Amino acid sequence: MNRRLLDQCSMQLRQEVHRNIMLIAVLATVSPLLGLLGTVTGMITTFDVIALFGTGNARALAGGISEALITTQSGLLVSIPGVFSSAVLTLRARRLQMRLDESMTTLKRIV
Repeated sequence: MNRRLLDQCSMQLRQEVHRNIMLIAVLATVSPLLGLLGTVTGMITTFDVIALFGTGNARALAGGISEALITTQSGLLVSIPGVFSSAVLTLRARRLQMRLDESMTTLKRIV
């Protein structure tokens, strides 16, 4: 009975350790793609302006180019720290899991 309770506690703790790391990794992976999508829409806007006004209106062109650059920058600003954070958190989670396994082994010997 006591060992079963230890196993249940161990499983719950194991899930808690890895709970949000995958979400961070997915967001870090997807954010450059969203930035790329914004880049494409910004360039489409720029080409629409070129089709309407030609290349002589720099102010009109700047809006689409600005949209493209800002979305690319935003995607990278989310992705780079996200990838780093997920790597660090994954390493910490593995260490915690090893400590949890060691503690469970010790507790099972006692019980």
